Amino acid sequence: LNSSFSSVRALWPSMKDNLQRQKLAWQRLHGEPMPAAQARHALMQMMELQTLYFEEESDSPVADPAFWARLAAAAGLSVSEESLASRLGPLEEDVTPLENDDAKHITEEFNERGYTVVSTADAGVAEDLCAAVARGIDAVTAAGLPPVFVLVFDETWLLLSLQLRFLERSRVLGDSGVEIRPDINCWRLRRPLPADEAQEPAVERRPGDNFPERHRDLRYDQCHDPETDAVTALSVWVAVNPSGATAGNGAMRCVPIDRDPLFYCADHPDHMSTGETVRGEPDVLEAPAGRACMWVPSLVHFGGNMRPDTVEEPRMSVAATFLAAPRCGFNGDGVVGDPDAAEGAGPPPVSKADLLRLPLNRRLAHAAKAVLAYSHWYPGLPGIDLCALSSV
Repeated sequence: LNSSFSSVRALWPSMKDNLQRQKLAWQRLHGEPMPAAQARHALMQMMELQTLYFEEESDSPVADPAFWARLAAAAGLSVSEESLASRLGPLEEDVTPLENDDAKHITEEFNERGYTVVSTADAGVAEDLCAAVARGIDAVTAAGLPPVFVLVFDETWLLLSLQLRFLERSRVLGDSGVEIRPDINCWRLRRPLPADEAQEPAVERRPGDNFPERHRDLRYDQCHDPETDAVTALSVWVAVNPSGATAGNGAMRCVPIDRDPLFYCADHPDHMSTGETVRGEPDVLEAPAGRACMWVPSLVHFGGNMRPDTVEEPRMSVAATFLAAPRCGFNGDGVVGDPDAAEGAGPPPVSKADLLRLPLNRRLAHAAKAVLAYSHWYPGLPGIDLCALSSV
């Protein structure tokens, strides 16, 4: 592994803390200490992921453009700055604002429930892009990568651009522009074995598996204007598998505002510790492929598990946080601040203009950040080996 020694030294305390969190999670999950070989594996993967995160040179096949060209060709996809820029043009043709009644209804849903489910583009366009992204997820997982590396393909960014354009047209985040926060992720659930077929199944969580813990993405004061209480950020989640998101295959769950006594209480010590304190019954956000589930980031939510008896295929989904452009400065803790505070701390927010020049190393940085940020949920990082990949 060819990680930069300077960045490894600079990040060694955080990497060490990350590994310790993984060891504790492994102990809780398996009932025994993490084996030394697994700890070494996790550390080596984190070193390589941090190399990608800082957009530094790497000898890993995952950083080789030829690897991605082969993978894209086999899946009928593309990886090209020029191709992405040319395909964005037709998607930007309709920039007229939504009708006032439509925009008002969406805003009311955010204010009253905290979430909405809405079509953000022509159904045919959205469905075609979802099918392409689903092929990309299958391709990267078959090659031995976490699903979030589908961010390398143009089609994933085209799908995200549809959401960005819709938010600009609806003006639910104001009229000064929208950017994509560098907090993009992807999931590909696995069908669990029926109980009578399981022979002491291994307890294992891999990147891309469901995240079923109740949580908020941001505090209330991180996604609302301090003077007007207007929403300044939205989480957007799109199922891309053919059946979309159903109650049985892993649809998103959201606890509406009126069932959350701590929703407005950013200073409450339990505001972000929602697992035990916010037990309100969630709503199930079923949605066909391409239809966007959106919620205020301070809303309690969690991914639904795949049920063994569900006839639909396991859910695959892509999600990102979208921000009103003037509030796009986030420091390492995700707190709104000076945009310059994020310099040297991984990939910056993505604007509509940035989509026109999105090189491979920047796409890889976003994917690496997603794995690193949630690696404690996947202790030992099983199923990943960034230096032993296949593009067949």
